[in-house]
Amino acid sequence: MLLSESDPRYVFREAAELLLKMEALLKSHGIVIGPGSGLENIGLNVLELLFPDGIVLPTNWDPRKPFLELIGVAEFARVLLAASSHPEFPNLLAHLRLINTAYTVQNVHSPSTDQATNKLFELFVAASILPCGKDLTLDPPDTSIGDNPDILLTIGGERCGIACKTVHADKPKTLWGNIAKGAEQIDASPATVGVVLVNMKNVVAQDPYWWITNPNEVQAGADPTFSCFNRWWRPFSILENELAGRVATLSSSTDVGTATLERKFSGSRAVAFGLWGHTGAATLQNGVPTPTSVRRLHMELMRDASEELLLAFECFNRGLYGMEPAA
Repeated sequence: MLLSESDPRYVFREAAELLLKMEALLKSHGIVIGPGSGLENIGLNVLELLFPDGIVLPTNWDPRKPFLELIGVAEFARVLLAASSHPEFPNLLAHLRLINTAYTVQNVHSPSTDQATNKLFELFVAASILPCGKDLTLDPPDTSIGDNPDILLTIGGERCGIACKTVHADKPKTLWGNIAKGAEQIDASPATVGVVLVNMKNVVAQDPYWWITNPNEVQAGADPTFSCFNRWWRPFSILENELAGRVATLSSSTDVGTATLERKFSGSRAVAFGLWGHTGAATLQNGVPTPTSVRRLHMELMRDASEELLLAFECFNRGLYGMEPAA
């Protein structure tokens, strides 16, 4: 089941259905969700949200973390299921076997030491772009030494490299270091063209999207109440502005600057970089606050690209959003 192009809000039973289908998909490839793993715990939390009978919630219960996990794992399942019928899906299995040792969701913060979760971002990207080309190759998750782009895919006769990065510090110099390293990996690979994709999940703040509206009363012992947007598209606009602002800061930073950006890409086979942000919010649906998957890919095209590659970017963008490729 794919998200509607105009409404990204979640129905809990659909999310639970996605989890069960993903579990069956994993089993069909010999992968069993391990007891005590992060994915099992998230699945149990989803069931508690669906069937709360007998569960007593604390008076100050904060729904944001379980709802964010629900959104994150449902999005992950959705992308995997959409790619599962592709003949090259087996190329994803080495990464997929990390699922019991990593924090699957890609919309909440994870520690910099959790490299397995970063590898699952590569899996998420690879599954999203799988319908957009052919001859997919992923850098092995257990033997990678970081000198190649994580994903190679043939698009319109060109070998395209995608270097996936995850930042953990909200500094222009850190972001630039990841972008520059990704471009260098593309240049050192068989790719004839490429793009650097940066996962911003660890630096996207949660409060602008889903905040406690009565913090002073909570400090005095009251139950928290939480924000809710009247229109579902509003948090998307905030996220787009946040990602665009990161690029503007990068361009104006004394550590980087526009000239450094242009110089790096003018001599590189990398033609673009993208910032991927994913979080959650509550928005009104039929008068009821409803968890909403808030995600945005902000692309910066640094030099000319072929028509085939631009179409692939569009296809890839749709895949990241859980949509089917355009006809």
